[in-house]
Amino acid sequence: MPMYSFGQHRFSRDVVVKTDTTYECNNMRYESTVIRPNIDSGMILRIDDNPFRVSFISEMKNNYNNGIFLLFYPLSGMPKEKGMFINGDEDGEWFYWNEKGTLIMKKIWRKGKVLKTIKYK
Repeated sequence: MPMYSFGQHRFSRDVVVKTDTTYECNNMRYESTVIRPNIDSGMILRIDDNPFRVSFISEMKNNYNNGIFLLFYPLSGMPKEKGMFINGDEDGEWFYWNEKGTLIMKKIWRKGKVLKTIKYK
């Protein structure tokens, strides 16, 4: 049976909801595929077609972002944002990088509201 895999997660193509999308970033257009194991829960991957790479990873539970969230720059594949969601709200420490991979900012979130922002030079 054909499988998608990401780390420990294995997704059978027979039970995956796959959505082809087009989005724009920095005046460039990207074709991508969103892979999720079912409608309302599980790990979600958005895979860009050109260049072929993962552009974001998110965990869903009961149709809300719940758990780790990673966003990558489309061309370089470098991390852009990393944080956690709880019931659809940002929570805890979030980290933000520039396109060269340098940490530029950290935010502390609680239930979707920013408590503190730290900017790095």
